[in-house]
Amino acid sequence: MSELQQQGRVFINASVTPTDTISLHQQTTITIDVGTDTWFTKGTRVHRFEVENALIANRSRFAINGTQRRHGKTYAIQLWEVTLYPLTTGKLAIPSITVELQVKGDNGNPDVVGYLVTNPVTFEVNKPSAMTVPDKTWLVSSNLSLQQQWSSSSSKDQFVVGSALQRDVELQVQGSTIMLLPERLSEIQSTTDYQVYFEAINKKDLANRGEYAAVLQEQYTFVFDSAGKFILPSIDVYQWNPKTQQLERHELPGKSVFIKHTFRSYLSTYWIELFAIFIMICVLGFVGNVIFRRYKVVKERGRLPLLWSFLLALRTKDHVRLENVVYLKIMTLGCYKLTQISSDVEFVIIINKMNQSRYMGNISQQAPLSTFDWLKIWYRIERAPKAKISLTGCSISKRIYQPD
Repeated sequence: MSELQQQGRVFINASVTPTDTISLHQQTTITIDVGTDTWFTKGTRVHRFEVENALIANRSRFAINGTQRRHGKTYAIQLWEVTLYPLTTGKLAIPSITVELQVKGDNGNPDVVGYLVTNPVTFEVNKPSAMTVPDKTWLVSSNLSLQQQWSSSSSKDQFVVGSALQRDVELQVQGSTIMLLPERLSEIQSTTDYQVYFEAINKKDLANRGEYAAVLQEQYTFVFDSAGKFILPSIDVYQWNPKTQQLERHELPGKSVFIKHTFRSYLSTYWIELFAIFIMICVLGFVGNVIFRRYKVVKERGRLPLLWSFLLALRTKDHVRLENVVYLKIMTLGCYKLTQISSDVEFVIIINKMNQSRYMGNISQQAPLSTFDWLKIWYRIERAPKAKISLTGCSISKRIYQPD
């Protein structure tokens, strides 16, 4: 086989695609070409090989057969493709790859069986962006699809404490493998208001006509423990597109939900406040009952404050009671006549009107004092100075009342 290779009758080549800039985690293809100027009498076999700091996904089980014209001769070709994903930046070396093959011998000679070895291949791997850090979900792909769907057992998104909301997320990355996808797209954590339950539904590699893709399906279930308005977090995925050499951000927006209380959850949440309100009502009821009973006793004994008695009589328009309370009030000042309180003309007119309606003629035919008149009388008494009591009667130190 080595003699045939020296004569140029068999050859082997190894190359890397793409040939330009290769980014970290970018899908890279190692192409191995094996050719002979006769034909293959048995399928070739590529021996296993390892590449340091790279992930090898040998997805092709069969070689691609064809012909190629080289130096005026026609060769039978078998082409193998091995997919590789760089896991680190810097220079990456692909070692020599051994291929076992069997070709037809010349002039009836037996078939030639042997091995061919490729030359080592090196290429440079670059970090695509400063955003490609472990704390962010980022992927290298020319085409990325990210979508979500919300579902719940509640109709019209009407949630109460104890309701569950389900979030189904699907990520499809072209030119990648599930081994490069994160375990979770988002580290959404439970809070005091809701619990988060995570489940990985599906994680698989897809192949369609030589195109490879990785699919990740996740499910997040939110169970609400408290009432209120909550904003569920969004999910961000960063995509480095090797074709455009640009970083793109994909966002699944969060959801704003309003949770209502059930009767049971309301009691469970506010039982301390409700108990305190109940105790307060009981205490206020007890105190109010004691005050009411004492009020009734004081009222029956006629020991209510004069102002209180005046307002009660004014409310019921009991003019006899009003007059009695007014006289009791001036007696506390040491006087026994209303005319001794003030000599103001307006006040004297009101006093005369009261006397006429009370003591002259038929009471029912006299116009009683109005509420405003009674209030004026009380106001004058309150503002009058205390009288000096002498043997001759009540003497007001300020005879003429000057209003403010």
